[in-house]
Amino acid sequence: MNNISFILNSLPEKCLVSIDHGSLSRLRSVVSESCQPASVVLITDSVVAPLYAAKVQESLSRASFRFQSFTFPAGEGSKS
Repeated sequence: MNNISFILNSLPEKCLVSIDHGSLSRLRSVVSESCQPASVVLITDSVVAPLYAAKVQESLSRASFRFQSFTFPAGEGSKS
């Protein structure tokens, strides 16, 4: 898998976001090094949420981020 990186222009400072193979296991350290604690919203679907949402929440909570998630039904009907 290729590494995907982009800058999140959030106030008061920018945050580098990088997605790569194994990122979930390094999420807490990567986010802590790149961003100041803030609120995070995870938007996911009903297929992906059971696989990853709890791991993401645990990692970000340990890094002092406030976390909230929204799970939508999987499929084309939920997109738009």
